[in-house]
Amino acid sequence: CGSSVNCPISSYNINPCGTTCTLSAKAFSILNIQYDFVPRYPQFIGLISTKPSQYAIQVTANVSQIGNLYCAAFAGNNKPTSSIDIKVRGVSTIVKTYIGSFRGELSLSRLN
Repeated sequence: CGSSVNCPISSYNINPCGTTCTLSAKAFSILNIQYDFVPRYPQFIGLISTKPSQYAIQVTANVSQIGNLYCAAFAGNNKPTSSIDIKVRGVSTIVKTYIGSFRGELSLSRLN
């Protein structure tokens, strides 16, 4: 496991001689390691609403946890090639708790 991964480990060492032997004749160990990827960022669950106007759009989204939410609009065939494109060219908000769920509201303006 890497330094950024939490690994619950259980191990057992068995020595059949116990404390009566001066030298261990036989011994074995069992080691069990389990790990899982746990995202530390909000994951998109779904749109709650979109409210368009002539030169803007307001987006409300449901996400999995508190964090930053980014949104961007791209014209025509100009598609983002990475999440960095969205972060640099878009707007962001801090996701807050809303009645037991996590909601982010963004307003994209100057869309002409």
